[in-house]
Amino acid sequence: MAPPRCPLSIIHYSLPPLATVAVKVLAASGEDETAIDEVVQAISGEPELMARVLQLVENPAADTGFAAVRSAVVAISIFQLLGAMPDKSGCFSREEFWKHSLAVGCCGELLAEQLSRLDAGGAAVAAADAFVCGLLHDMGKIALVALWPKSYARVVETTDLLRGDIADLERSIIGVDHLVLGKRLAEQWNLPPAIRECAWLHGLFPGALPAMAQNKALVNLISLADVLVRRQQVGYSGNYLFPVSREELAAVVGLNEEAVDAAVAGLAERIEKRRAAFALDDTKANAPRGQTQSGVNALDANTPLAVMQAMAPTAQEMFAGCVAIFSLLPAQSLAEVLLACGSDAPQTLLLACSQRPALASGGNGPVRAVGDDLDWLMSAIRPRLDGEFNYWLALETAGQCIGGIVWGGGAGETARLAKQVPDLAEVSRWWTLALQTSQVRQEAKILAEQLAQANRQLQTAQTQAMQGQMFNALGEFAAGAAHEMNNPLAVISGRSQLLAGQLADPRQRTMAQQIFEQSQRLSDIISDLMDYAKPQPAQRRLCPVGEIIAEARRLAKSKADPADRNIVLELGQAPDVMVDPAQVSAAVAEVLANACQATDPAGGQVKIQSAFDPQARCVVLTITDNGGGMDPHVLPHAFDPFFSSRPAGRRRGMGLPKAQRWIEASGGSIRLESRPSQGTRCVIILNRN
Repeated sequence: MAPPRCPLSIIHYSLPPLATVAVKVLAASGEDETAIDEVVQAISGEPELMARVLQLVENPAADTGFAAVRSAVVAISIFQLLGAMPDKSGCFSREEFWKHSLAVGCCGELLAEQLSRLDAGGAAVAAADAFVCGLLHDMGKIALVALWPKSYARVVETTDLLRGDIADLERSIIGVDHLVLGKRLAEQWNLPPAIRECAWLHGLFPGALPAMAQNKALVNLISLADVLVRRQQVGYSGNYLFPVSREELAAVVGLNEEAVDAAVAGLAERIEKRRAAFALDDTKANAPRGQTQSGVNALDANTPLAVMQAMAPTAQEMFAGCVAIFSLLPAQSLAEVLLACGSDAPQTLLLACSQRPALASGGNGPVRAVGDDLDWLMSAIRPRLDGEFNYWLALETAGQCIGGIVWGGGAGETARLAKQVPDLAEVSRWWTLALQTSQVRQEAKILAEQLAQANRQLQTAQTQAMQGQMFNALGEFAAGAAHEMNNPLAVISGRSQLLAGQLADPRQRTMAQQIFEQSQRLSDIISDLMDYAKPQPAQRRLCPVGEIIAEARRLAKSKADPADRNIVLELGQAPDVMVDPAQVSAAVAEVLANACQATDPAGGQVKIQSAFDPQARCVVLTITDNGGGMDPHVLPHAFDPFFSSRPAGRRRGMGLPKAQRWIEASGGSIRLESRPSQGTRCVIILNRN
């Protein structure tokens, strides 16, 4: 299924409005006593809501009590609203998703409290804001599940296979990710800028945040909370990557390692404390009450839809009957349509515009007869229009149609409107200006969203570029070192070997032999460094996955003794892959050797699985073991040259780094997931062509 070209507009028509009590709370000010009284009355009418708010807010009478109450009401209302949305995806666990969301909210709250205690002079973050922003940071995922359940099922399945970032798969399969959709939801419901920015920008490198972001400190704090919760594997987020490290985010937020560790240590207790307020096991039974009558009340008044709604009463009066008003953004091929008939509530539609309307005159003045270029619209609305004939008034700017009004009438419609041509021309100018202004604002939002996405892609590209520069510098260093060291090493090696053969004293002969062996070891280190920094160019060809795995197992036996390990093969149907068989087999062998060394000789188990993902057109090899795993400080350095958590002298720490270089040389990628006492998972992605 091809991604929709403009799916973002669908949220205006498919998602429910925010509960009335939440709308009142958002509109209220903590300094307006009358507004506060109205909020109190509204909450008092919802006993269940009041009970849950009191569970979240420890001291409502404090100076920050109203802000905390407002955050609690908004959090609970949106939680209930999203929890009541349909889920037909079949593979997206709503409960695990909310566990993750609640954990991020609690972790954000704890981090904000630690920040307040430290008083390090950084930007202050209110704990109540951190909680609600963390709880709602991924709310766009629920909307995606509700709008495109079958497509989102594919997103979840592919993400879990590739172990990547779910946002990347959302964009490639659906056409929009939960980050942008979360931002649009926040705009539609008129939520505070802090919630909107955290839903949209969390996960970005701190330096890549847009200059217009008003809550950078809070966004960075929620990004840190999300990283910490995903490291703890609480609930389901669908993101298995960690492009921004915990250390970098903590430094930007202003927290030291002790403060971060303290927040993590208190996370389980805080989750349990907050869990009752949301009844995670019964989200569907808690549908929101007292919703507003129209989602338009929560919309920005400057959206094209709001402008069309303002136009509708006048258009109905002028054209005496049902009217259809449409808006066409210049760079898009989907039209927003408002159908207004009598006193009935206006109906909103989203239609694909197969052909932009021509602007050649087709009637008396600005009034034109409907032609074939509006068939995409008329096929949906013609039965609702009055009269035998159809007419339209174009709204145009710079020679391009940006919208219009369509209605039905008799054969004498143009004559009836002839006397109103000056008035029609004047009102159409005003309508055009209003619609164009709203479209410009809409496009500015889209551009801002595209800029944020470009920043995400740029930060990935910059990381890869820096890695490439490091490899080049390392290659030059290795080549220079090899050139300068090989001759002295050759002399040391040759002379020590000669001495070992001539010395009569066994002790001296042993020492000479040790000199020879260590010189050889140093030579091997230089060779390893050269192989890593400047590997041989990949000789790619189509190769069966089974052959690669068989060769890797053979090579692994020479690196470790897996005889007592239970190596399980679960190979699915997969096409041949375009790789360098020798390099990729050697890379898989390095992973297998590490897995065997990490497991117990008697009870160790290593599992090798293969699967084909048709969406990404790649083969995925997954190697898991039940060994001791890696702690959070070791895992980020697993692919660093010469890094090893084992005692000095065991291995040089070049196995996984070289494996990464060999896999990437064939156009693939390799990822690791590991936790102490829970084993390690290695995911190798190989391209089919």
